[in-house]
Amino acid sequence: MKFTCTQENLHKGLAAVQGISGNTTALPILKNILIEAKDGAINLKATDLEVGITSIVRGKVDKEGSITVEAKLLSSFVSLLPRDKVEVQSDGKNVTVLGGAHKTKINGLSSDDFPVIPGIQKDKECVISLPIFKKALSQILPAVSFDDTRPELHGVYVSINDKTITLVGTDSYRLAEKKAPLVDPALFTAQFILPLKTAKEFLRSLEATEEKVILYHSENQALIVYGSNEIVSRLVDGNYPNYQQIIPTSHTIKCIINREEFINAVRISGLFASVGSNNVTLTIVSGKGMKIASRTIIGEEQTELYPHIEGEGELTIAFDYRYLLDGLTAIDAPEIALLASSPSAPVLLKPLEENEGEEFIYIVMPIRQ
Repeated sequence: MKFTCTQENLHKGLAAVQGISGNTTALPILKNILIEAKDGAINLKATDLEVGITSIVRGKVDKEGSITVEAKLLSSFVSLLPRDKVEVQSDGKNVTVLGGAHKTKINGLSSDDFPVIPGIQKDKECVISLPIFKKALSQILPAVSFDDTRPELHGVYVSINDKTITLVGTDSYRLAEKKAPLVDPALFTAQFILPLKTAKEFLRSLEATEEKVILYHSENQALIVYGSNEIVSRLVDGNYPNYQQIIPTSHTIKCIINREEFINAVRISGLFASVGSNNVTLTIVSGKGMKIASRTIIGEEQTELYPHIEGEGELTIAFDYRYLLDGLTAIDAPEIALLASSPSAPVLLKPLEENEGEEFIYIVMPIRQ
């Protein structure tokens, strides 16, 4: 195998794939990247048997071949090379990299033992703007459960229907739902659960210059194509809970409040929240304003805000400030609408105004006093 490319292109490709390798010790070869020069293309591949990622590197192939090399070592080494042409050679047992004044040999393993990354038939596609999809996932992920004892919650629920894609995440204490427009009407409808690991790997390996993401779906796999990269992933086996039934359909009080002021007040009160419960209280009084407070043995804090309040009465609700803060920071708007009905009912947060075709809601459960 022999090929030549720029240091920048090789480094970008290695950075895109190396994050998924090295996460398991079950098979030593999974710590490696497969380098494959074939049909005039340079393919870099990594997998952990559940998620596989491929990056195509632009360059000149002089001799076809393949080998696997330790991902972290090769990626770190190439990142330190001068920004110039890099030549990569392999005799099937090791890799020789020539860049600048450096000539380095790295021991490898045969590509024959590298797991095959499955493919998906690309006959039906769903196309979404990359900035919109990136934003949607970033808003949803904080609510996704990190506990894998309930696998169906340890992922992002994806629903594709005609002109809209819906993403949902929940850990039973809060829930986030994002609806976003597709570039073109989808050629299929589908509902599936994308593993949290896959979603995070996609965000990690993104290239800011790309404009769109293409999704493909089969019975138990999903394929995400963006720029020169592809991620194929097993889907979570299970049924997502009927989350619509916990979305509040009515409220007694609605507050319209400045997002930055709200975030700052919650952060300050959170400094005094008790360890374990992390609770802060919101007291909303129609005609007066809102108080955000916390009190523990280390001290107490209270902030008064004056949002626009619709509705009558007084309402005091306790929250885990971390869950509340996650929702506030996920909302991309200068003003937030908070809808509440009782101290024990779910509270709904949403942006006061959104871009056309986009809808985001964040629901947080109060702490029962």
